[in-house]
Amino acid sequence: TQLEMKNNKFFNKANGVSLWIIPQSLSNVTPHLREFLSPDEIERANRYSFYRDHTRFLNRRGIARLILGNYLEIHPRNIKFEYTKLGKPYIKDRSPIKFSLSSSGEYACLAVSSVNVGVDIEKITPFENLDEISKRIIPQSIFLDIKDSHERLNIFYKCWTRMEAVLKAKGTGFFHNRRDWAGDYIQDGNDLPELRTWKILDVPSPINYAVAICLACNWDNINLRYWEPRSCGVDISSVEQFMSSYTPFEEEIISDRNFHNEIVQLDMMYQC
Repeated sequence: TQLEMKNNKFFNKANGVSLWIIPQSLSNVTPHLREFLSPDEIERANRYSFYRDHTRFLNRRGIARLILGNYLEIHPRNIKFEYTKLGKPYIKDRSPIKFSLSSSGEYACLAVSSVNVGVDIEKITPFENLDEISKRIIPQSIFLDIKDSHERLNIFYKCWTRMEAVLKAKGTGFFHNRRDWAGDYIQDGNDLPELRTWKILDVPSPINYAVAICLACNWDNINLRYWEPRSCGVDISSVEQFMSSYTPFEEEIISDRNFHNEIVQLDMMYQC
């Protein structure tokens, strides 16, 4: 099963997901992307103390609107977001499109699907007390068996992104002890009865980053795209030029992988 985007027919095949890798430091397009945002998004951006964080927020939210607008075939500015009690955003008016947005460092990830989806990206950065912090989410029988410090760090972020992807996909709160199931995120193949409804996928990512995605389906392929100003068939040099040359993009599969890790249903505290 795979999703094909032809003439913007997003749902021509069920249970599809497209994952966009979004560079956040695109200062040349920031003023134009800002035009797509709602007043409350502008207010959120203005709360950031540092210009870098302010710009990254504007970019990832503006690009997310641009991409979602293509799927919905509407102007990015006209997309209306609402939020669950735990802060999970969704598209107003019962849109069939589900999405998840995550950011870290220079990149953001936007997952778009016809089923509930969660994505998490983390920049792999060494930090103190790795062993101590890992005890909260990773069974020590697994973690301490790895002697190489670099490999330990990678395993930690692999587990962390998978965990966050699950929590974001569910979006309803957290009820499991993390160490009870974190080990299942590391090991390929397990036959626990509860690991049948959701699937977690490791995603090819930029160097020194970890990315994971969780789907509410038994689906094996993913459409992976890297966003750039011409990704949607337009050169974003102005909002006016965008609107005059707007055409829906066509999806192309640039990375197909089969995944076999199914995961336990979990709840979450959502953040994006």
